[in-house]
Amino acid sequence: MNILIIGNGFDLAHGLETRYSDFLSYCTQMTLSDLPQDNVLRQSLTDNLWLSHFLMRSIDMRNTWIDFEDEILSAIATASRFIEEKKVAFPRFFAFIPPDE
Repeated sequence: MNILIIGNGFDLAHGLETRYSDFLSYCTQMTLSDLPQDNVLRQSLTDNLWLSHFLMRSIDMRNTWIDFEDEILSAIATASRFIEEKKVAFPRFFAFIPPDE
């Protein structure tokens, strides 16, 4: 039996653009492209809060690697603190706030 084990980095070693930064770059290109204003992809990217957040963070981090899951958790935790301190109003389902008892 022959088994081929492919490890982390196999895609990058073969020149595939599969980094998160490549994905963010693609999204930016689609947003700034000549796609019509009413194009669904362009509109979805233009109005995407998470995409805006990750682009901002990638600039802050000088385009290094981002742990998307930890970054999302951190953003939601920060928003939750603002909500708990009543500095902003978001729907309850957005934040980690226990229900009133």
